[in-house]
Amino acid sequence: MALQHLGDGQIPYITKEFRSLGHFLEILFHCRDFSVNDPRTARHKRMVTAFLQGESNIGMGQIIDLIYHHPQSRPEKANPESGLYFSPPDVASPAGIHFARPAISTWALRLVGAEMRKQIGTLTQNDPDDPNDTTQLHASTNGRAKNIRLATWNDLGRVNIPWMATAYKRRAPGVWYITECMGAPTVNGAIVLRTRRPHPTIQVGVINCLTLSRDRYASGYLALPLAVWQFACKAHVDEKRILSRFGFTVHDTTARACLDSLSDSSLDKLRESIREGIVMGTMRWQLVLDNVQQYCRQRDHCIGRQDILKIGTAATAILLEDCLPGAFDLQDHLDRVMLQERRKLTTESLREAIDWPYLHDLIALHWVQILVTFIPQLAHLRKEVSNLLKSEAMTKLRLRPRTSIMQPLGTNAEHSTETQGMMRALLDFEKQMGLDEKAMENLIFMERGDGASIAAIWRIKKFLAAHPSHYKAFRNRVPPGPEIWHTRWTQLNAITSNFYGPATSTDPSCLSKSSTAAGAKRPTDLKKVDFFPTSRSMQLFFEARVLDCWRIHFNADDIVTQFEKLSTLPDVESLWASARILVRRYASQQAYNNALSQNLAESATNTMKVPHGTPWTAPVDPSQANRGGNEHGTADVEEETEDDMFNENGEAAELEEFLSDSEGASRAKNKKNRKRAKSTHVEEPDFSGDRVLANEILFLQDMGWWVIAAHAVPDGEIGRVWEIMKLWIFNFAGSSNRNYTNYLLETYCLHRYEASKEFTLAMLNNWLVNPTGKKFIECDYSQEGNNKWLEEMVEHKGGDFYDHFYRQTLAPNVMHFLRMKDQIQSAFELTPRGKIHGAPHLRNEFQQLLRMYREDELHLFRSGRTNGHAATNFFEKGYQLLEEGKIADFIDQSTAYADITAEVLNPQAISDEEFQRAIKELIAQDVNSEDDGSGDETVGGMQYSEDEDEEDDGSEDDGLRGVDEVSAEDPEGGSDGEVMSEFEEEDMDKCVSVEAEQN
Repeated sequence: MALQHLGDGQIPYITKEFRSLGHFLEILFHCRDFSVNDPRTARHKRMVTAFLQGESNIGMGQIIDLIYHHPQSRPEKANPESGLYFSPPDVASPAGIHFARPAISTWALRLVGAEMRKQIGTLTQNDPDDPNDTTQLHASTNGRAKNIRLATWNDLGRVNIPWMATAYKRRAPGVWYITECMGAPTVNGAIVLRTRRPHPTIQVGVINCLTLSRDRYASGYLALPLAVWQFACKAHVDEKRILSRFGFTVHDTTARACLDSLSDSSLDKLRESIREGIVMGTMRWQLVLDNVQQYCRQRDHCIGRQDILKIGTAATAILLEDCLPGAFDLQDHLDRVMLQERRKLTTESLREAIDWPYLHDLIALHWVQILVTFIPQLAHLRKEVSNLLKSEAMTKLRLRPRTSIMQPLGTNAEHSTETQGMMRALLDFEKQMGLDEKAMENLIFMERGDGASIAAIWRIKKFLAAHPSHYKAFRNRVPPGPEIWHTRWTQLNAITSNFYGPATSTDPSCLSKSSTAAGAKRPTDLKKVDFFPTSRSMQLFFEARVLDCWRIHFNADDIVTQFEKLSTLPDVESLWASARILVRRYASQQAYNNALSQNLAESATNTMKVPHGTPWTAPVDPSQANRGGNEHGTADVEEETEDDMFNENGEAAELEEFLSDSEGASRAKNKKNRKRAKSTHVEEPDFSGDRVLANEILFLQDMGWWVIAAHAVPDGEIGRVWEIMKLWIFNFAGSSNRNYTNYLLETYCLHRYEASKEFTLAMLNNWLVNPTGKKFIECDYSQEGNNKWLEEMVEHKGGDFYDHFYRQTLAPNVMHFLRMKDQIQSAFELTPRGKIHGAPHLRNEFQQLLRMYREDELHLFRSGRTNGHAATNFFEKGYQLLEEGKIADFIDQSTAYADITAEVLNPQAISDEEFQRAIKELIAQDVNSEDDGSGDETVGGMQYSEDEDEEDDGSEDDGLRGVDEVSAEDPEGGSDGEVMSEFEEEDMDKCVSVEAEQN
């Protein structure tokens, strides 16, 4: 082989022959050194360039493929190089491998590895071409770093696996391809997308971990949202640590720092929005609050570690919608208060304010809806009935579809049911919102809550009424009234206690018998029931009884079979006309009176006449009839128990000597909590009516009103709800829940006499919220959802509601936690678990109830029928009590506050004698409160009791007090000090002044 030497610094150029094929290829693809002359000929360069650039007939890909798959490129299994395929750099170098196949694979692996590292590095940075790219997302900042992007709830809520997969595939196609090759299942070489574990989701998770491993701030796609989601799910700390080490999420400390930052940014936006509204002369936000509490039990008792009831107050600011200019003019409201037009209120004017024809048509339409929902043959009418319910004729005031903007505030450890505790809580929430004396100078601020909360606010206004400052006298805090969900719950308690009857009743009108037939659980405490299970079972009973009325109307033994036989099906209008008749016959005051007298029942018009059933045969021994609560000529007697026998004639004292301490304490507790039952209702000797039918009519009437409100809330029909709440004033007055009578009377007077049309519309338009944009819910129910989460975290984490964790990290973000679970499920394309019942006509509960009502002839008149249970006519009794003086007392007491306000704002408005009389009236409301047997105390013109649902049944309280009523300082649940001394009032005044100066 001859070589030609070209001089120093130049490679030898072969002139005759090459030492090997490799030597030839080395010379052929020689990469020249640009510092020396190129020894290749022009033809040489053209041919190599054409080959490498793919201009020749055969390209490099084909050559490489031929080399790689050539039989001679593969080492024998016994050869040491057989194990060097795709060797990483720390194992072997391509230059040190002799065989072509392992050498090429190792070279390719090194090249691909370098490219994958480069592409992962690209993913650690935000995409400049996509503003939604949030790879670099910081949880918090110390202020030193510049141009960083802090996480927001919008960023965390944008988690979307398909979008992330598209972004990864676009920005790092090589990484996506490699992970797809590793994770995607194939069938006959084709990639298969599985349903349970789709490989794109797994690829996104893998790439997210790799990205976070390269850069700890590259957590915006998945790691930081998943860490916050773990926090929302209350994942165990060990789980968080392990997943953080894997790189699936960031550390829990980072997640908490992120939540603190989110709280600051959210509250800053809230304060800025409020400032903008005040500049424009309006109030943009309202406040809903409620007490939060959790009884924390200590598992390791020692000094300083005892069981304790953690109590606090939580609140949420809600953006006001659809408010007209001037709606929150404080002076206009005060002028109307001082006019005292509420003195015009009478029982009859209140009754006339209810749109009775509208409610009658509405109830009838609901009866039609129950029928068409149950009967399969009428399914085609369901949409038409739904449209009628939403029609203009059946709409009082329908809220505009919207998604409510809500911002929870930091909690505090104040007792909101106590006067001073409520005042401190309100001042704290207002400070968080940026509201001070200057900001609230001439504007109304609406503060919402349950009955006990607004009663506490009214107490504050009463005690500070003589202060000249609107802010310090709390005159510009105007509660619109008790919140709807708590009002519905209280009414449900009244209906339950009135109609359930004895647990073993044989009376078909008693809900206890229906509960047994349907397999529903009877409430343990009829005075304060669990809302959701009780409301579901009572609506089931209501619908089944309505269907039995339809069955009688169609003269059928089985209503479903009856419609199967019909050749021509009725239309909606004819059904609606029939339903109007049925409602008058089975769910009206006139129907109730007819049922109690045979003469009235037989002389009734055809539309009001109830068909007769079989003759009633009274029980052999009426004294053995079931015991039941009543208010119709029944004397209260105490059940004889073992305790009673032991306590007579001193026998108990002798026995207690032989009891152990624990047994004696148990017997004493049983004695304290024993129940008193009322005797069986006994009718007059000449009774000719049907008591069972009368009870049933009252149930269909009262429950029908409740169902209207329950259906109106999710649809945003606030006008319909307000009509029902006006009606409930009478029902609450007739029941033992007297507090809510006064709450609703005060609310009615506010809307009717003391608010402008703009303010009234603003209150109604913002009485419901729509957090998801789908269905409306009550403001207080929304707050209850937040409270449930907070209370669970108190037990889970310990601490107090004033601690940084609850006040800063947790409470302001709680609403987002509740949403994030659904968002993450949607991001991973998981559908919510369904809880759909079967077709109504196939459900066993309906079949059992319909069979029982038919056999017991519940909706047929049977003269003389009585089973010892008599329900109370709440509406009639309430009307009588209001007419006999309750409204007059309410007006006299509530106008005292207006007299004081008038004297303070306009000293010439009333005489000194009138002013002194008003002061004495307010004092008398505290010191000498009227005792009507319900334990109510007069507060600012309202009868107020610690327990909103306390009932006056002449018996001792037989159950444990609710945690709402227990004070940490007073475990026995005593008074919270409504009767305030001068020193306490001065303390309140100082507290307001200090808070105002701090603000």
